[in-house]
Amino acid sequence: MRVDFEHNELALSLSDATWSALQAVMRPLSMSKKTRVYSIGDHGSAIYFILQGMVEIRLPTKVYHYKRLAKLGPGFFFDEESFLDPAPRMATAVVSEDAELLVLERAALETLAETQRTEAKLAILAAVGQSLTRQLRWSQTELGRLERW
Repeated sequence: MRVDFEHNELALSLSDATWSALQAVMRPLSMSKKTRVYSIGDHGSAIYFILQGMVEIRLPTKVYHYKRLAKLGPGFFFDEESFLDPAPRMATAVVSEDAELLVLERAALETLAETQRTEAKLAILAAVGQSLTRQLRWSQTELGRLERW
């Protein structure tokens, strides 16, 4: 299945002009199964949009062992933390099914015209806020399970 960027939940709130401008500064990236998009500790400042394929977000626990934090498919995005606050990454992203991604670097967003940049930033902030809220709720559920274990 493929979900083009214009059908991503983040893109749905953009005007046509901002959507087109944003697409012009995004970089396509094709990756094969078992390829790392990035590793824990890597520095980054990009957000990734999945058009096709699957990506797992993993937390390494031991050599050859990990805890899967998320499995994301077409229409989802990831690494919003590094996009908002460039810093070492807190997990590893691995392609689990050949993937086509769009990458939006934080610096590329700054090249947009002022109105487009403002609209895009607001849409990204809103989508990231919702995503982080879902992740916090999931983490709270997982911590409750660990407590009972």
